[in-house]
Amino acid sequence: YKVNMDFSEGGFIGYLEIDPTFTSSTPNYHETTREGNNSGNNVCDETGGSYDNAGNSGAFYMNTYPTGNNYGDCGRSVIEWDTSAIPDGSSISNIELSWSATSTPASATPNPIDIHFPSTQPSTRTLAQNFDECNNNTLLVDDTTIFDSSSADSIDLGTTANSELGNALSSDYFAVCLKQDNEVQDSTYHVSYINGASAQIEVTYTVPIAPQPPTGLTT
Repeated sequence: YKVNMDFSEGGFIGYLEIDPTFTSSTPNYHETTREGNNSGNNVCDETGGSYDNAGNSGAFYMNTYPTGNNYGDCGRSVIEWDTSAIPDGSSISNIELSWSATSTPASATPNPIDIHFPSTQPSTRTLAQNFDECNNNTLLVDDTTIFDSSSADSIDLGTTANSELGNALSSDYFAVCLKQDNEVQDSTYHVSYINGASAQIEVTYTVPIAPQPPTGLTT
């Protein structure tokens, strides 16, 4: 907390300012972008010929399909929130991502998950563009296994996320892309889930207060 004292009018005004917290409502945009089989090359990459939204009942996938399947090569998930309630110029000190564990399916032979920040607002992009952004932008969290647990329901996104949101405040959004760290396909279906429809962010920040010159001074 901070204690501010204002002597500008010759009197004493003291007040206590607690760092405010913003908790998002449900996401304004979310999807699982699945890359198609890409002519059966069994490679999860950004050169696929087809993409679709594979989200199911709010549960979003981070997966790789087994080789030779008829569904696709892999899936990556994108979630976006409106942050217009946070004043521009605020200093971000913490961001926590949380979700409903009770409505998230159990992982199956999961791989560790990477969490990225997309520098372009996902709700303005195509499925193919969002798929590419999930692998080619700022890494926030590397190799987390938190989505393997059926009881886990939150993760701190770290200091890099604080900086990225601070820089994006004027754009009024924050988003994450989630993907498996190892997207090399084999004979096994590897999948982790997050209940993206219930996902929220809790942001702790401080509001900038411009110093005011003293007034009403006499000699």
